[in-house]
Amino acid sequence: MVVRREMRNLAPGDTLTVKADDPSTARDFELLCTHMGYKMIKKDLNGPVLSFIMQK
Repeated sequence: MVVRREMRNLAPGDTLTVKADDPSTARDFELLCTHMGYKMIKKDLNGPVLSFIMQK
């Protein structure tokens, strides 16, 4: 998973912004954050493009 690899490359406290158009990514990113100990800073599920900001 590209997002998982990018998150690993971040320094602690850094954030990653991801935009997606697949509604299932909301669940996937929540699980990634829970499993890897990251924090979901913001998620925007309105509109055709979803936006997520996650912090390492």
